[in-house]
Amino acid sequence: MSETLNGNQNLGDLLKVYTKKWKWFITGVIIAILLATIYLRYATPQYAGQAKIHIIEDKNASSELAAFSDMDILGIGGKNKVEDEIEILNSRSNFIEVVKKLKLNIRYNVIGNVKVSEVYRKRPFNINFIANDSIINNSELTFYVDIQDSNNFGFNYLEDGPLKIYSYGKNIETPLGDIVLTPNAEFIKYYTGKRFFIEIMPVFKVAEGYQINTLITTTGELSNIINIELMDAIPQKSIDILNGLISEYNKNGIEDKKIIADRTSNFIDDRIK
Repeated sequence: MSETLNGNQNLGDLLKVYTKKWKWFITGVIIAILLATIYLRYATPQYAGQAKIHIIEDKNASSELAAFSDMDILGIGGKNKVEDEIEILNSRSNFIEVVKKLKLNIRYNVIGNVKVSEVYRKRPFNINFIANDSIINNSELTFYVDIQDSNNFGFNYLEDGPLKIYSYGKNIETPLGDIVLTPNAEFIKYYTGKRFFIEIMPVFKVAEGYQINTLITTTGELSNIINIELMDAIPQKSIDILNGLISEYNKNGIEDKKIIADRTSNFIDDRIK
């Protein structure tokens, strides 16, 4: 009985010590809630874009080319495996083509009070280059654009430097050659008074970044299904990249089949002659 009383007394003494500091506990909880709220308010969320590819073996083509594969005439080494298709899909050249087609090497960032956010499709203006694509795709440049209204904008290379006012449609001299900004009437009204930070980056660097962040796996050891996943702050952009990647993969597959068919035809023609 005495042991129980001593245990209760010890617990009571311990509770008294903590209850005396209840104000600190409440303050800590309030601070934690505030910090979590601020983080959720201003952190940039990441969204996962996902796609699947079913690898279908062309059995007719395989049987027709079986006789030639042993002689290594057509340049094929046997049955393609899913692992090989993953390597082909994840090739650097595929990502480069996707970046070029979607113009992902040009990033439009709107500067807010706390954070900078990328504007993907609903851009208030477009940037047009006079120089060749080969120059733009291998160059790097940053500048600021302040949207005055639907007719004029401010331009500068420095964040705090004086702005030079231009009208849309007028040539602007840059280290990459002249550029021309044209307004998107549908969206520009929503960004009046806003400042944009424009980034022009080499295509291969942007492609490498997306290649690293794209996860390509199989659903199982014996499965012919390929999973593709890409995390990005803009859901539509990750979807567009995955669709572009699959499109490039299919286009290359068609071209490869055409090459094999041409080699087969040429081989047969040579043997007939």
